[in-house]
Amino acid sequence: MMLEVNCREVITFLIDYLNDELQPERLAAFEEHFGECDSCRAYLRSYREAIRMARQTLAVPPIQSAESEQIASAILLAVRREGKK
Repeated sequence: MMLEVNCREVITFLIDYLNDELQPERLAAFEEHFGECDSCRAYLRSYREAIRMARQTLAVPPIQSAESEQIASAILLAVRREGKK
């Protein structure tokens, strides 16, 4: 008899699924569930997209000190100009 999983279990163990840490029987049950459940497939897609976006954000090089000062000065100047209107 094949193991069955429900939507709640998918949410609970999704990180294990994405990290390839599920036992073969549970992995097969997840694959079957994703094949049948539109909601869980959509959740999986959005979760993967969130991970991708987070990795992209972390890949952006940090702002150098001089650039940071220039940005802060530009913001202060814009705020002062708005205040004079």
